[in-house]
Amino acid sequence: MPFVQVQTASGSVSYHYTISTPAAASARWIDEKLPTVLFLHGVWLAQEVFHLQFTDTKIRRFNLISLDLRFHGQTTGPPLPQTYDKEAAADDIAKFMDALYLPPCHVVGLSMGTIIALQLGISYPAKVRSLFLMGALILEEPLEVAKGREEVCQYWMESFTDEDALLAACYGGYQLVCSNKPSSFVDALATNLTSYAKRNWGPEHFDEYRLATVDFITKRRSPTKEELSKIKVSVEIVHGMDNMLYSLEYCEKQVELLQEAGVDVSLVTIEEAPHFVLLSSNDVNPVLFSFLLSNSKEDVKPFSGDVVWSPWHSILRDAGYVSEDSDDDIFVITC
Repeated sequence: MPFVQVQTASGSVSYHYTISTPAAASARWIDEKLPTVLFLHGVWLAQEVFHLQFTDTKIRRFNLISLDLRFHGQTTGPPLPQTYDKEAAADDIAKFMDALYLPPCHVVGLSMGTIIALQLGISYPAKVRSLFLMGALILEEPLEVAKGREEVCQYWMESFTDEDALLAACYGGYQLVCSNKPSSFVDALATNLTSYAKRNWGPEHFDEYRLATVDFITKRRSPTKEELSKIKVSVEIVHGMDNMLYSLEYCEKQVELLQEAGVDVSLVTIEEAPHFVLLSSNDVNPVLFSFLLSNSKEDVKPFSGDVVWSPWHSILRDAGYVSEDSDDDIFVITC
């Protein structure tokens, strides 16, 4: 998977990204005849968190693009400025889109990625065709959740001298991601995270670690109605009912704020799904596909065949993930 150099306001960033099309798991260019979907991942994990979406034959009828956000995964660049916020992050993503000559995109955000996706719709409305927000973070962070994120941060920094602290950090992460319901897929993501984390968030990068994984989320402010009114596309918010951190009431308040700003917004709830609701892919993927299709004018033809390759098959397999429907390097999905 390739890299692209992007000149951001704080310096040159080498973004690690993936383009998948109906014809190729890892393509050089998008198919210009098809709609393009841009995926923005959540905190800690990298772009392979979208594996279960990229191996869905209905969703792979579109151009799919993902990237590792700054100080996540394999993306590298200069230190984050202390002032790095959602406006700066949205500006970075807009420049990333320009660097790849991308058309306006359907933007899919997960947790932290929804902060950036929403701001992209505010700051760069012409670049956004729709917003699909999983585990949306629009309002200010609840105090108790902010404290939990700070605790995970502290445990991680202490883990370089205390193994028990590492276990505590992992437990806190599992609670956020999957509501303490680990799976083979989540375990593989965590294995890859360990290698990324040692490089990105070692003692020499503790400041960037805090900025990228705590402050960016906990210090955000709620957008105003005037700001939200700049969003001119359909928004769908997806909430997992087994979310241990953010209540349905919190989610509904976000929907109300968007409605008051005149935004076309809908809410979908997924039973037994965690905050990282995309892990319940059998329930989420049909919702995502329907939303993308309803907001696309292009002729999106059915995927030819039942076999679809994952752009991350090697790294997930090497990390121990074996899909129930997998046969070595391919994933067979029935629709």
